[in-house]
Amino acid sequence: MTLSDRAGSVLVAAELAREAFAARDSTLAPRWLFLSDQQANQWPAETMAEIAHQLPPIECLSVGEPWTINRWVERFECDDGFVVPGGEVELRAVVRSAGATARETVPVTLTIDDQVVASELVDLEPNSQRIVHFRYRLPASLFAPWSKVLVASAALPADRLRADDRRTLAVPIVSQLGVLLVDAAGPGAAPGSGGAGETRQLRKLLSAGLPDNFPAEAGPRSLALDQLDDETLLAARLVVLAGIPSPRPELLGPLRAFVERGGQLLIAAGAAFDPAAWNDLAWQGGAGILPAPLDPHPIGATPAEAVELRPFFLSPASMTHELFWPAGVAPDELEDLYRGPYFFKAVHALCDDEWPAQPDRWTQSDRADGTDQADPARPEVWARFDNQAPFIVARRLGLGQTVLITTGVHSSWNNLPRTHAVLLLDRLMRSMLGRTLPAVQFTQREELSIPIADRHLEYSAVRPGGRTEPLAIEALGPQQFGLTLRGLDARGFYRVSGRRAEQPRGDRPTGSLRDLGGMVVAPTEDGASGEQPDRAPPVWEFVFSLAGDARESDLTPLAPERLESLLAERSDGTGTTPLTPGAARAQLGWQLWRGLLAGVLLLLLAEMAILARPHAAAVPAILHPSDGLGRHDRGT
Repeated sequence: MTLSDRAGSVLVAAELAREAFAARDSTLAPRWLFLSDQQANQWPAETMAEIAHQLPPIECLSVGEPWTINRWVERFECDDGFVVPGGEVELRAVVRSAGATARETVPVTLTIDDQVVASELVDLEPNSQRIVHFRYRLPASLFAPWSKVLVASAALPADRLRADDRRTLAVPIVSQLGVLLVDAAGPGAAPGSGGAGETRQLRKLLSAGLPDNFPAEAGPRSLALDQLDDETLLAARLVVLAGIPSPRPELLGPLRAFVERGGQLLIAAGAAFDPAAWNDLAWQGGAGILPAPLDPHPIGATPAEAVELRPFFLSPASMTHELFWPAGVAPDELEDLYRGPYFFKAVHALCDDEWPAQPDRWTQSDRADGTDQADPARPEVWARFDNQAPFIVARRLGLGQTVLITTGVHSSWNNLPRTHAVLLLDRLMRSMLGRTLPAVQFTQREELSIPIADRHLEYSAVRPGGRTEPLAIEALGPQQFGLTLRGLDARGFYRVSGRRAEQPRGDRPTGSLRDLGGMVVAPTEDGASGEQPDRAPPVWEFVFSLAGDARESDLTPLAPERLESLLAERSDGTGTTPLTPGAARAQLGWQLWRGLLAGVLLLLLAEMAILARPHAAAVPAILHPSDGLGRHDRGT
């Protein structure tokens, strides 16, 4: 028997019961029995009361022995979302303990590519949580023209519930960052007015985590605005435009296409940024590259422009996006960090009700080719200043997104680059860069579809535990083909690979990164998949990790009185009194006794029949004394 790793849902079960009750034969009197281990976190009080009111009387029976002591790895994360060859990566494991028993010096081990590379000892208090940080430096030998995947796991010593003692993580390995930093002056310029060197601070932030021997051409590249063209955009993942007075009209179309096919565009004000010119050229009623329209008049003034300085500050309460709140850092510390910088000037992005009423402005866009295209994405304000003006605004465009920072990143518009809060810009860029990489980390799901480019390969998948299965190519959409893995019911790593049917053993695959519907899939090196040596090496490979629902690890049961209160206001429409869990158990006990009594009677009857058989067999022997064997006549 194979166990299926699935999170149970009381809401789904209740909805199915309600549908079955509505479709029942009215001449029958069905009885409803709900079997569950009664995990408390699977009973949402805010919705169960409403659903339970529409259910018939249900007999709730707890199954399994009471078991509340458990230790598990609740999360295993990499903040950056990617790693580089030769670089150091920080991995964070969150370990939880439930129950009244404390455990001392519990080892938490880090495994990379099936090799234990680090271990930390932690003390787990009852019902507590510990965060364990690991640092690991990747070997520099991973340099290659295609991406790979780092496979890692964090594990605890095995206990009774072994499925959650280990949690896996897949992280893309990137050999080419594909980041273009564009300002008015380009590389080699000193910071100053007019946008010169406006992106220098951003380059320092992105380069900080790169190894010393990382190729310069593979790291972030600084360009002047007149150096940006269609060819440079082809190899880019993230493009930053900072402190540019006005965009070049001939670049707006290529930049929009870059975003729609999955690229990330970050626009920052500052220096000589002209909001009126940007709004006229780059908004275009929603068909441009701005995430929101801009007021032509900026907010505030720089020290050189102002008669009286009136600085404003960030509003930590408005910073609801997860990238601003890294795990492992106290929220109070982050709030103090974000309140540090002061701002003198910003452009005003018009979001929500600030834009004149145009009901269709977010759903219909006047394209440059004269056609209308639906664009349901509205701008999202990720952070605001204390005057409620937007600080960071984002909007999805096709498969990518465009993000606007309404102030400067290295100019007299603020002192942000001279404070520790500048790290939020680093997290923002790394988060955007991570969105261009293949999704290789998933939680529980029924199936996963993977687009492919080559329909002439033979595809197979290796599931956790080593079971291999062939995969058939399916149509995923118009002119799009791919593979679909179904029955994803095991935690761990899945490896999907494609091979040529008749491939010489010495062949080395060639190719470049392929953008398949926003998922970058890459060829692999010979033998990179660890497959059997008698098979040809794969020319295409996709590795991903499937993690279970951490809520399933908290085995704390729902108190019986709490369950009774959730189901107390239930009615089947006939005025009968609903059964409480206690009554259900009592009635089920009587049913069990009736079954046991019937079973005992059947056993007694069977025993009487068995005892009677020797006596019945002896009678024919007396009737036929001529049969020397003493056998009766069987009619043969």
